[in-house]
Amino acid sequence: MARVVGLPGISLDMKMRMFRVCLSMLKVWSEPVLDAWVIVFRTLIDILHYYKIEKEILQTISVLGDLSQPTSSRYVAARLIGLISKVYPVIFYLRK
Repeated sequence: MARVVGLPGISLDMKMRMFRVCLSMLKVWSEPVLDAWVIVFRTLIDILHYYKIEKEILQTISVLGDLSQPTSSRYVAARLIGLISKVYPVIFYLRK
């Protein structure tokens, strides 16, 4: 899926729909499947530009990281936070 997302013939609208599917999938599956969707998520935030989808990303991380969520969801929240801080460290630096 991550390879498909990067293909030049896919419209921005289709990429946004894939991003929303990705956010939904990150809430549902087991750890190996979640790891695969984190890769798709990483590809999509590069293509769609983090700042344009930041609100949706932060809302999803907030829901996934809630203490009432199962361990697999909190695992994904931690992975996404780590991914964003690694890929976009300036975001965390500027918000201090």
